[in-house]
Amino acid sequence: MEQFKSYIEEENWKKTINFIQPKKRHSKWLWLANPKNYTFVTLVALIIIISSVLGALMVRPIPNERGYIGLIRGENTLNTEKFGTYGKFSKVNDDYSIEIIDSGKSLNVKFADIKITNSSAKDFLNILLLDETIYLDICDYCMQDNIYAIAYIVSNGKAINVNYLLVQSGYAEIVDAANDFNPQTWVISEDFTGVE
Repeated sequence: MEQFKSYIEEENWKKTINFIQPKKRHSKWLWLANPKNYTFVTLVALIIIISSVLGALMVRPIPNERGYIGLIRGENTLNTEKFGTYGKFSKVNDDYSIEIIDSGKSLNVKFADIKITNSSAKDFLNILLLDETIYLDICDYCMQDNIYAIAYIVSNGKAINVNYLLVQSGYAEIVDAANDFNPQTWVISEDFTGVE
């Protein structure tokens, strides 16, 4: 019995020592420091860099012979000249973007350089744009998932800037984004030069 007690005490002592001294754990990333793995690590890093560069190139606008801009990813070939793309108004979306129909295709258009601040802007847009043809001045390099544009409607030979009209009517505020538009030069209406 005495021998058994000493064994129990010794086991308890070992457990106490093991509790006090933490076990040595190997980091799961330690294998990266092994010189045998340098080639593998270099190859993985190279693949990540190349895929990042290719991914950035995949959304770069590409001009073609007609002056249109298309994306490598997708089938957009929209004319980014002022009034170059146009279509019939379809609806105002919940995020205050508008949907137009151009040659049977639905285009989702976000208003460039403004932020809607009034929830009744949706009603205002539905009344203003009902049965109208919307002419766009599309941002040349902002067409990744949405089309960012200045929207125009034509009335009595004048092109009315819908983006600026929203601001002047108190439904939006200007947010000058990094693009090819300058809200400081906007006017409510200008001569409509038509579509070339």
